Amino acid sequence: IILAFVLERAGGELPAMEVPLVGSDVIQWIQVKVLSKFVPGTPCCPPPRDCSGTASIGNSLFLWRLHAASPAVLELLQLSSENEMQRSGLKLLVEEPLSPFAAIFLREVDQQKGVLCLCVITISGVVYSISVKPFHYYQNGSILEQVDIAQFSLLDDIAHLNHITAFASGGAYLCVGGQNGSIICYPLGHPEDIVQGLSFELRDGDARFGRLWSLITRGSKVAGEIKCLTLQLCQDKTVLFVLHNDGSFKLWDLANRRHLFSCNLSGTTGSFAKMMRINEFDENTGIVQIASVFCGILDNSREMIQIHDFHIPQGDGGIFRSSLTLQRTLPCEEGTVVDVKLFAESYWVLQDLGTGLFALIYGNIKGDEVPQHCALLEIEVADQLLQGPDYDWDDLILMWQTMFPDVKDIRTPSLSEIFFSRLFQPGVLQQNLLRELLATRNRQIVEYTFSALTKDGLQKEILAAIDAENIGDNGFRLLSGWKTLYQDYFASWTKSNVPYGLLLDSSSGTVGLIRRNSISVLRFIGGIEQLHDGRTIYIQSKIDTIPSGRQGSCHEISTLGALHRCMERISKHLGKMALAVFRHTLLGPKHIPLSHLTSIFLHLLDVGYDVTSLSHGISHMGVDSARQRGRDLRLRQRKFQLHMLCALQDLRDAGSGWEKVVEAVGKYVECFIYDMKDTNPRMTTKDWVHGNINRRLIAKTTCQVSCSQFEAARDLLLVLGYIVNVKGQVGIGPNEISKIQLQLIPKVQELLMFNLSLYWLTITFVELPPTEDFSSRLSSLNIDGNSSKKACNGRIGLGELTLCEILLSSYLSTSAEWQTPNSGNVLSTETLLRSAMKFIHWLFLGDKSHPLPFFSKRVVSLSIILLQHGQYGALEEFLSIIQDFAAQQKLTYTAHNVDEWSAHMQLLGFCLLAQAHTSLRGSFKEEQVAEAIRYFFRAASSFGEPNDVLSAIFLETGLRILLPNDVTPATAAAAAWKLHYFEWVMQIFEQYRLSDGACQFAHAALEQVDEAVGALREARVEQSNADSLASTIKGRLWANVFKFYLELKLYREAYCAIISNPDSESKYICLRRFIVVLCERRATGVLCSIELPYTGMLDRVELELAWKAQYADIASNPNPYKILYSFHMYRHNWRSAAYCMYRYSVRMKEEGISRAHLQLTFTLQERVNGLVAAINALRLVSPSYAWIDMHSQNSLTKPCQAPTKRSRVHAEDDGAIVLYRSESKIKQVVDLHELEKEYTLTLAQLQLAQANAMHPLLGGSLPPSDVLALLAESGVYEMAFSVVFLFWKNSSLKRELEKVFRIMAEKCCIQQIQAGSLAVNQDSLEPSKKFLMESFSEAIALIGSPASGVDSSTFDHSSGRNNWRMLQIYLEKYTRVHSGLPTVVAETMLSIDRLMVLPVWLVNMFKGGRHATAHGMAGQGADPAALLRLYLDFGHFTEATFLLLEYINAWANLSPVDVIKRKRVCAIWFPYTLVDRLKCHLSKLKNINQYERLQSLLNSALQKHFNQINTDSNDIASLVQRSSA
Repeated sequence: IILAFVLERAGGELPAMEVPLVGSDVIQWIQVKVLSKFVPGTPCCPPPRDCSGTASIGNSLFLWRLHAASPAVLELLQLSSENEMQRSGLKLLVEEPLSPFAAIFLREVDQQKGVLCLCVITISGVVYSISVKPFHYYQNGSILEQVDIAQFSLLDDIAHLNHITAFASGGAYLCVGGQNGSIICYPLGHPEDIVQGLSFELRDGDARFGRLWSLITRGSKVAGEIKCLTLQLCQDKTVLFVLHNDGSFKLWDLANRRHLFSCNLSGTTGSFAKMMRINEFDENTGIVQIASVFCGILDNSREMIQIHDFHIPQGDGGIFRSSLTLQRTLPCEEGTVVDVKLFAESYWVLQDLGTGLFALIYGNIKGDEVPQHCALLEIEVADQLLQGPDYDWDDLILMWQTMFPDVKDIRTPSLSEIFFSRLFQPGVLQQNLLRELLATRNRQIVEYTFSALTKDGLQKEILAAIDAENIGDNGFRLLSGWKTLYQDYFASWTKSNVPYGLLLDSSSGTVGLIRRNSISVLRFIGGIEQLHDGRTIYIQSKIDTIPSGRQGSCHEISTLGALHRCMERISKHLGKMALAVFRHTLLGPKHIPLSHLTSIFLHLLDVGYDVTSLSHGISHMGVDSARQRGRDLRLRQRKFQLHMLCALQDLRDAGSGWEKVVEAVGKYVECFIYDMKDTNPRMTTKDWVHGNINRRLIAKTTCQVSCSQFEAARDLLLVLGYIVNVKGQVGIGPNEISKIQLQLIPKVQELLMFNLSLYWLTITFVELPPTEDFSSRLSSLNIDGNSSKKACNGRIGLGELTLCEILLSSYLSTSAEWQTPNSGNVLSTETLLRSAMKFIHWLFLGDKSHPLPFFSKRVVSLSIILLQHGQYGALEEFLSIIQDFAAQQKLTYTAHNVDEWSAHMQLLGFCLLAQAHTSLRGSFKEEQVAEAIRYFFRAASSFGEPNDVLSAIFLETGLRILLPNDVTPATAAAAAWKLHYFEWVMQIFEQYRLSDGACQFAHAALEQVDEAVGALREARVEQSNADSLASTIKGRLWANVFKFYLELKLYREAYCAIISNPDSESKYICLRRFIVVLCERRATGVLCSIELPYTGMLDRVELELAWKAQYADIASNPNPYKILYSFHMYRHNWRSAAYCMYRYSVRMKEEGISRAHLQLTFTLQERVNGLVAAINALRLVSPSYAWIDMHSQNSLTKPCQAPTKRSRVHAEDDGAIVLYRSESKIKQVVDLHELEKEYTLTLAQLQLAQANAMHPLLGGSLPPSDVLALLAESGVYEMAFSVVFLFWKNSSLKRELEKVFRIMAEKCCIQQIQAGSLAVNQDSLEPSKKFLMESFSEAIALIGSPASGVDSSTFDHSSGRNNWRMLQIYLEKYTRVHSGLPTVVAETMLSIDRLMVLPVWLVNMFKGGRHATAHGMAGQGADPAALLRLYLDFGHFTEATFLLLEYINAWANLSPVDVIKRKRVCAIWFPYTLVDRLKCHLSKLKNINQYERLQSLLNSALQKHFNQINTDSNDIASLVQRSSA
């Protein structure tokens, strides 16, 4: 009901409409606290209420707002078009509520630039004069500095004023009016002057002139309370205009403090004044216009506005000759006046109609014209949110089922898209309201999270809130949820956007509204919108401007009036809900061609809705309601058909036949076109547009104009289609039908699609940029200096910036018409429409006017602008809309149309490609790339000669020219043009790192080279130059193909691209790159295998690998030497493979530690591996050729010219320890034996390194003898013996073996000594720990322990036992090579510790077993005699005695079978010299108890031995004698 009343009040002619500018939800508020030095007292000023005000200072417009809900907070905003729109506002937090008054002015300080000053008053009478700095100086939550505040209290004057009722402030004074009619003025010139002592009071009848003035003035009663005060500068005098409650009007000169004029403005008895508004003083006319509002005492609901002209004559004393003239009286039939503004002989009145309704009235001051109601935002928002009596939601269900009969369930995303598209529009969407509305539906979202939501995320939240309240699968519940959501949102919108007052900038003529949470500007309604409203006067004026002498007449005016009534009848019958679906269906994701959609609506006009479809809604509306609804629809359809036929008959009669009607309709259509081509004939001055504020105003105005134009074209299209359908019933002839179908309808469709596309651009928000990566951050630096591409900077997101503003920014930056500096003001109410029409003209026709078709030529240019700003998704949707319309046109396309179609295909492909680049989903990304490839190839299928449309796209991407453009044959130009195109697309795919698509277009470009170059040859180009050009182009393209295949890891295809390249230089560059990339990717199996034959390039590949190995870092991974080794091995080049690995080993030896700083173990291991590989390779060669020629192999790696990669130079630190210095040159010939020696020596060093051996030259050129010593000392015995047998022979071999065993024996003894063991009795040890000679155990038990010594068997030390065990094993093994090794070992042991008891196993090696033999003590090498000598040399007399006794007893105790053996000559030998030494030593021993017995045993044994020898000798002698005898 409320909305119907608003629409009724706005009926008729609308002179102006509201344009939203900015909302509070996009402003970043800075809260600053203002501290007071006064204690809040009793209220003495007017209480706080919702109010606002403006002040025009310089080129900026300052606005302030005070809310009754938060009376202690004052909001301050600044609007200026000089710079970008201020996105920050100031909130001043005062300690007590403020009175509804604020003044903003400039105050001069020390005759310098003025300081912005804000004056506010609290309800307790405290005045704050605040110096306001630029907003960016303040921090949120800070406290205002005291130096910027001047404050004083009015408490002392309150008693005199009785009660404060009005305020006025300017640059010099603060005037306060009281209830008793008194006025007190306070100076505000300087902060130090704001003291109570300098105030003064304005009084009547002062001195002599007071009594005279009292006789002249009207009336004699004392004026009532002050109702309104206004300061104005008139003729260089500061004049105070005063309006008392009883209507008394007075003027005061504040400088001279005298009364100037007085009268009574009240025209009726019993009325009282409410407010007064005064415009600026006009210096030319000397007139100040005054608007006063009066209320009736008896009827408070009736208010009256009086407008007077206050004339002040020029000259001295002119102000005393002032006169007041009533110009107009405006009775307010309903509501109360909120605010009044006067400007340029016109008035604007804001009325509160009650119950949340407001009206804005506009009219001329002079004249008797009826005031007109302006269209406020409530009407537009209600229309967008489908609110009002004309929107029947049941029609939406019927319409949806009529358009999509196959969809049984209306719960489809496409249906919700209707509501989303209408909600997410500039001026409608307010994020704070939507967030609060979702919170009431249990969708609590914090402000920060809500602001970060994308459009898709916000849609999900809204759908979740609707589904939560409407549980079930019934689609009607979804509509009910949306209906409730729309109603609640509209109620919240109207409540949060209550108008506070009017905005007026007298310097620019801007009029607007200050609302609770938004600011808007008013604009006049233009001719195009008047056409849709059916204003015949404007129609006549536009028809008269059509050229070719086709002026209109009254006859045509009546015809167009009848046509307009037909359009109204059709739109009323269909209903606003169905028409809303018409617009959305053309823009939504489920596009329906315009012709098909028109046919659906014409079918509805012909037969109406299908009543059977109401069966789906029986559960929603009930059976009876559904039946009644069906009957009403049938009745309404019959009435419409009857009335429509009558209207068409009236149309025919008005035009005197259908021929005249068609001609008049044609002129009506041309009115649209010529209105855009000639925006306004009265425009004599340029309207300068600068700043984001004006851009936003123009964009929103464009949205409103395009919407009105679209609706007019839509209604006209339906009328024309209906006339064609009912042609027989209205008597229209076939000629007229043909004109309508072939001429009028295509033009109307073109205009409809243009306005629809323009409307879509104005309501579609820009895409949020993706997550910043390195590329986006790098591009934001503008390194190339090209920063003009982005016309709109700053924070962009949902609800702020539209695509239209991007196009507008581009237009303003390129058009010469807007380059003159402006005054910085916001566009005025009058010039706003003209600026929007210029912009529409540019969108429709460009910089120059073109013949039809119009907009199709502009699509490419506009698309390029959107493309530059990264609006890929929006551009794709925009082009899809245009393509859907172009596809349905039944016209013969010219060559130019084909070029435009090709350009559209290119742009669509580019959009898909850019979206795929930022897409994270794998399958979806692949689909987008595949679709983009198809679009690009489709665009190439219709290429002809070069043209401006396609060149514009190429130039924006910086395409490099490949072939000359001045080729005479058309075939050459076409082929060259395609070559340009394919390479351009290839570069785009390459830029987005999509190598698959880039490779396809590179192949496509290759197919065009021969044709293009062949045409050049026919065009008298020299044969050699043409061939060279073809080779160069093909070489470049094949190089690109190779690159793309390499990126795709298709190595076989990359190899084929190399061999297909006709340019030798490019081929070898690609080959080198092929080798490098395969090495880096470790795809050496592909590189080295024989699957790639390298036909004709095998030597080149080998040379490239050799160069890479020679000049690469030795520590590189994978190593080039190994790759080259594998390459040769695959091709059975054994000697070359051996050379590679040997060379690798040599370089690792030279550079591994000193230059590459590798670990010693790793270096040695690599050397070993390299030598093993070289040995294995040489063993595959015939033995007669198993050697490496270093000289011939080195010559292969010496390039003819310097390599592209220089060898590295390593700097060594001064304090570094030099581990290696090359002292020997590389040998020229290396055979297999030398490789084996080097391998063994290197392996030995590796084992030393693994054993943590330390030597300065370890890893370098260490001699074999040193290596052998280190091996023995480190315990690497097996390797040591390998080195010995490889490097030495004969006596040298035995000498080195002795060294090794001597070291081994020393280690065993030293470890035994370091253990600190003490000798113990063998009987006290466990059997497992006995390690001494078992043959001596009984003797030791009889004669006691021998001399104290170190015995290795007395300790359980695992490492010591292992050493002893290894010594025993290796000694037993290598005694066969050198029989004297046991003697060396025993001598080494005893030389270290003379008291050491030799191990049992070592003694047994001397004895040849565990027991003594009967052959005496003779032997080879280590025999018992040698052991006896060692015992004697090192003082082991006991062991020597028992050893000798053992052998003597063994000789004496032979079995009877072996007695014959003693009888032979030289059958036995004993070292008698050593025996004599033993007896001598025993005789000298001092231990009588022990050694006397040993000596006696030895003597008795020797005596027996000698007797036995004598007997055996005698037996032999007798035997000889017998034999001789």
